[in-house]
Amino acid sequence: MPQLSITQLGNPVLRQKAAEVSQKKLATPQVKNLIKDMKQTLLAEDGLGLAAPQVSQLVRIIAVHIPPELMGHKVAGVALQALINPKIIQTDDEKIEDWEGCLSFNFLRGRVPRYRRIIVEAWDESGDSLTIEAYDLYARVLQHEIDHLDGILYLDRMKDMKSLMSLEEFEKMFKERNPLE
Repeated sequence: MPQLSITQLGNPVLRQKAAEVSQKKLATPQVKNLIKDMKQTLLAEDGLGLAAPQVSQLVRIIAVHIPPELMGHKVAGVALQALINPKIIQTDDEKIEDWEGCLSFNFLRGRVPRYRRIIVEAWDESGDSLTIEAYDLYARVLQHEIDHLDGILYLDRMKDMKSLMSLEEFEKMFKERNPLE
């Protein structure tokens, strides 16, 4: 499985809306291979999520993988999964602002408000319907990736651009806060 090239900030494909995937198209070798390659790329890039537009494919497919150590000690991680045509159908009123990055401009970090809890409907790789209730980091990653499907970047969601910083400064800031790392 080849690793796909990540589309970078400034490429117009990142600002376009992705097309829905039909059940018939989902069954094609091209889409099956895209999903496999997206999963491989996500793992190779050590990311939490990847949307098809980030690999220059304007279809509504995302891949997500969250290791258990990032989810907190009481919550299991999110196994590597692909979601087809994901749609947020419900949100809580509560939003939490936290740091985000993006594989398409991995040199930046910014604070983004996101809903703490969401419910998403999607298909799995076989075309079976799923309903996912996601909280905290999982909800944040899903919102980030679903935004990509609509041509929205986390920069568009930031309330205050003053929090935007380089990855180098971000890592310094958090290393100073936790000197044991």
